[in-house]
Amino acid sequence: MQISPANTSDAFTTYKDNGLYFRTAPPDVLQGRVLGNEIVKDGKAKVGMLVLQDSYGTGLAKSTRAAIESGGGQVVAEEVYDPKAADYSAEVGKIKQANPDAIVLIGFDETKKIVPKLVEAGLTSKSKQWYLVDGNLSNYGKEFPNGTFDRAKGTQPGAKADDAFKKSLLAVDPQLKDYNYAPESYDATVVAALAATAAKSDVATEIAKQMVTVTSGGTKCTAYKECKDLLDKGTDIDYDGKSGPVEFNEAGDPSKATIGIYQYGADNTYKNLSYEAGSIAG
Repeated sequence: MQISPANTSDAFTTYKDNGLYFRTAPPDVLQGRVLGNEIVKDGKAKVGMLVLQDSYGTGLAKSTRAAIESGGGQVVAEEVYDPKAADYSAEVGKIKQANPDAIVLIGFDETKKIVPKLVEAGLTSKSKQWYLVDGNLSNYGKEFPNGTFDRAKGTQPGAKADDAFKKSLLAVDPQLKDYNYAPESYDATVVAALAATAAKSDVATEIAKQMVTVTSGGTKCTAYKECKDLLDKGTDIDYDGKSGPVEFNEAGDPSKATIGIYQYGADNTYKNLSYEAGSIAG
């Protein structure tokens, strides 16, 4: 039995896992919807997309495109690239030729190679607003000249880690600086432990049978000890966690989740603008 706090690819929703795979992070159908809606809300009618060639990249691109088009926008160019390529000039050139209002960058660390090519082509974030995703949303700081990412926006699946939660995490690791997926990681650990407690077993299939049971339809509880005490008394529980209600659908995905929207300043670091909650179904 496996549970992930950070896998977001839509491919896992239909993966033949025999009911043994769960995740507290939402599939990218939700991130794409929020990202696409944000682009439309910002008044960007023509969008160019640079997309990593794998299930994460193309899946997220599909959801983002659907939201842009349903909002009245248009994807004028979508270039799918090889993350191991030595140069991205050709892909950037095709984006420039399409003359978009905004550019969506869906990828990981190779974004650091793509960004200089965008700047060289005159496709700066100030002239063609950039939109990043969880794979490349990072505080780039002095890795790039001041102002490179200014005004760029990005999305990150995951609920807000409040100050009290951050304080408890820092008590364990004082060096912690990144709280992305922290609520989801906490909940994944607690839910798995509660499911094992309810199953009274460490057999994977028995634990999996209890994952939905301990997160829906019972007495509300929000901490491991509180929930375990109820289970020990024979009480059916409904764990609500740091990331939200943690109610799994038939695919093992959270039925509801949160996406954060962020924006960069001139120092190439980002700050949260808002959080958008939504259902996975739509």
